[in-house]
Amino acid sequence: MSPLILFDYDGVIADTRGMFQRAFREACAGFGLERLAEEDAFLQVFEDNMLAGLSSAGLRKPDIPVFLGVLEQALNQAPLPPVFDGMTEVIRVLHRRFPLWIITSNVSAVIRPVLEQAGIASCFREIMGADVHPKKVEKIRRVRAPFPETTPAWYVGDTLGDLLEGSRAGCHTIAVTWGWHDRERLRRGQPARWVDEPSDLLRVFGVDT
Repeated sequence: MSPLILFDYDGVIADTRGMFQRAFREACAGFGLERLAEEDAFLQVFEDNMLAGLSSAGLRKPDIPVFLGVLEQALNQAPLPPVFDGMTEVIRVLHRRFPLWIITSNVSAVIRPVLEQAGIASCFREIMGADVHPKKVEKIRRVRAPFPETTPAWYVGDTLGDLLEGSRAGCHTIAVTWGWHDRERLRRGQPARWVDEPSDLLRVFGVDT
């Protein structure tokens, strides 16, 4: 049975760390949460669901849409980030064999221009950002719902939060080592597989180029 492959976006497909952290700082500033954009605090927010981390730090639920709006505006004003070397071809190859999705805490509309510039937007059935639902677990469950329960699903992520949410949603998880969290953090999520470069994903799924 062909597996479903679900990708995180930031730190997995595109190198967005610097621009996202700057936009995140701008969004946090409106709520007195600038401290969360500092290095250690920023990374800690992504040890679980991003909005859950923000809520724990004091962001009120009614303020979430405003926060996401400021974040989206700041990201839209930034230059398009590069896709990681090798990822474009890997996605094209996997697309020929498997259904692909993007499940992210970023904003859906911000992501599409990057994928279009790389020529891979059509490879994904859907891009599901924080504007679709704040929790990756819920978005993954929506993706899986039309398929038989026995259909294998894999979630590819670069943060501890990705791995935890993927596991909670019933996915096998793959940790990439070129993203935002280091191996020490990622190891706590007990990923099923590790990949050190994009082409390793082809070996995980038994695909030849």
